[in-house]
Amino acid sequence: MTGLEVEQVTELVCRLVDYGVVWDAPVGRRRELELFEAVVATLFYYRHNVSQEVVGAVFGVSQPNICRVINELEEPIAAVLDREVPELAEAIQGRVVIADGTLVPTGNRAGHRELYSGKRREAGAAVQLLSDTDGGLVHVGEPLVGSTHDVTAFRETGLADALEDHMAANLVFGDPGYLGEPLVMPVKKPRGGELSPTQQQANKHLSGLRVAVERCIAHFKNWKIVATGYRRPLRKLAMCLKTVTALEFYRLNWRGFE
Repeated sequence: MTGLEVEQVTELVCRLVDYGVVWDAPVGRRRELELFEAVVATLFYYRHNVSQEVVGAVFGVSQPNICRVINELEEPIAAVLDREVPELAEAIQGRVVIADGTLVPTGNRAGHRELYSGKRREAGAAVQLLSDTDGGLVHVGEPLVGSTHDVTAFRETGLADALEDHMAANLVFGDPGYLGEPLVMPVKKPRGGELSPTQQQANKHLSGLRVAVERCIAHFKNWKIVATGYRRPLRKLAMCLKTVTALEFYRLNWRGFE
C-alpha cells in the first residue's frame, strides 16, 4: 500500500512521536484514525495518487478528514526523514553523475500558462534529478515552472555551480538539453555531414550509460503523486516534492531500526 516495509512505517511513526507530533490531545474528541493509520493513509495517497475520496473510503473516514491528515503529516514526515537526504557535495564525491530533467504533471491551471512545457506537451513543474551510473538517486532539485529548459533549470537550481569541479573533470553526463554547460554529451551530427565511426561508438556508449538516470526517474516516479498528475494547490508542490524525496531516500537507505 505504501511502498515501504511495515518495519519502515513503524520506525517512521516512532520518529514522528520523538519529533513531537501529538496526535490525540489529552482532552476532547479522539481522531478517527490512529497515528499509524494516518501515516499509512498519507503514504498510500503519495504512492498511488488516487483521489482523497478513495483514500477515505479505504480507511473508513471522510475526504475532509484525509485532507487534514495529509496537510498535518507531510511536513513532519519530511522533517524527520531529512537526515536521510544526503548533502549534494557528499553525494557526488568520487562519483560519476548523470543529469536529466523530468516533469511533475499538474494539469492546466488557470492563470499559470508558464507551467506548460512545449517539449513534453503538458503542464507541470520542471525538476532536475541526478543519478549515479547504477541508477541510484543522488539528488532532486527544486521545482521550477514547466516551461523552463533543462539547461536553465540546471543553472537556476544551483547545480551548475555545485558541479563545476565535477564537470571540469568530465564526471557529469547529460543529453543535448544541457548545451552551453560542459557536461559530457553525445556528439551532434554536423549539418550535411556524418559522424565518424568513433563518434558513433562513443555516442552509443554514452546512451547506454544514460539509461541509468531514466531508470532512476522511473523509480522516483513510483510515488505516483509526482507522476500521474499533481492535483493539490500549487503552493504545496515544493513541500510535496521534498516529502517524496525524503521518502525515496528513506526507502533506499533503510537498514533497520536505529
